[in-house]
Amino acid sequence: MRVIFDLTLATRKPEITGVERYGINLFEAFRKICPGSTAYVMSTSFFSSDDNLVLCQHPLMAWLTLPFRLASSSYDAAVFPSMPASPLSISSRLPLYRIIHDDFPWTRGQEMPIKGRLLFRDVERAVSSRYRAIFAPTGYSAAKLRPIFPSHDVSEIGNAPALPFDGELSEIAELRGKDFVLSVGTVEPRKNYEKIIDVAAALHPHNVVSVVVGRSGWGNIVTDLDRASNDPTSNIRWMKDISDSQLRWLYANCRSFLSLSHDEGFNMPLVEAGSLGCSIVASDIAIHRTVSPPWGRLVSPGARADEIATEIMTAPRATESAYLAYRARYSWDFIAANLLSKIQAHRRTGARSHA
Repeated sequence: MRVIFDLTLATRKPEITGVERYGINLFEAFRKICPGSTAYVMSTSFFSSDDNLVLCQHPLMAWLTLPFRLASSSYDAAVFPSMPASPLSISSRLPLYRIIHDDFPWTRGQEMPIKGRLLFRDVERAVSSRYRAIFAPTGYSAAKLRPIFPSHDVSEIGNAPALPFDGELSEIAELRGKDFVLSVGTVEPRKNYEKIIDVAAALHPHNVVSVVVGRSGWGNIVTDLDRASNDPTSNIRWMKDISDSQLRWLYANCRSFLSLSHDEGFNMPLVEAGSLGCSIVASDIAIHRTVSPPWGRLVSPGARADEIATEIMTAPRATESAYLAYRARYSWDFIAANLLSKIQAHRRTGARSHA
């Protein structure tokens, strides 16, 4: 099969989120089993090789006009693993498959900026009638999406850590020899960084630094976190753009990984941290009860900052056998094979319906 991946908007910025990493890693695995498949991208720097990549210019225009590029192509399907399909796909005859990561744009859309609501809610709604099927990274997120898209086949496709485990480690000099707790994710209201700021204050007497890694998102929390990280008396460090090798070093050297999100579709950074054996402290929400490793500690959303700080100071790291067993649960090769199988099944169903 020859499948197109639209990664134009997912590769438009040097700093990327988990949703964007998802599309990149899925294509890396998919092109191994379907060598005729192609991805449209704005940059090749995120990939292990330039094979099967079509380099575009002007991200918005490339995304909008992709349906015209594919109109006369001989591809079997198009996959949109990170961003919605262009609204101009309404007239496309190519089977379209979308991976939607959670229900956030519909259930908590008021917390998103206008551009985010337009893309992930309004454009998604407009073009969703053309999706042959919708996939979600977990069964939990699929269940939440089914009422939003009642006329679609919404099923679990799988998810996995985006960070390669076997790369080099690049030390961050300012943290050398320091005790620190790590949080990773775009700075926006759903991630509950307000509580993380409070926990940082509770950790201050223990000489523990709170490190936040993630690009600037939206909401008042961006201003609050920026102010805290620039306060010379604060123990918070916000790192907006670091390399994979630096992130691996942070995972390897942190006292604990902390995620206090109100909701998540998967929480890729938490799974990355668990796959590397980190001590884990996370909010007790449904998806964390599903994906958190056995040694992880879940805390009530209403827990006090000092109670969470105590969990951080006492939470254990995993043994090597434990985190390797946990890591084996997640595989991009498995997800790519699952995606291919689902597309093939839909093609067979379509062929029978036209017989």
